[in-house]
Amino acid sequence: MHIEDNGTINLANTEFKLLVSCDNLNEAIKEAQYEYSDLFDIYNNSETKMSKDAEEFGKKLKDSVWM
Repeated sequence: MHIEDNGTINLANTEFKLLVSCDNLNEAIKEAQYEYSDLFDIYNNSETKMSKDAEEFGKKLKDSVWM
């Protein structure tokens, strides 16, 4: 997490390739959740053949979810 001089909050997670910039922490967390959800869908529900790296990234996303 990094807060700019103008108050903008930047959240980043390099492991899951997340990066959001928002005006407040609540909004930033919600945006990160949406971005994670989008990535999860792309890498776990794709009908196209993915590379080995893409499949491994999808597995990493799936393994990070607790149900």
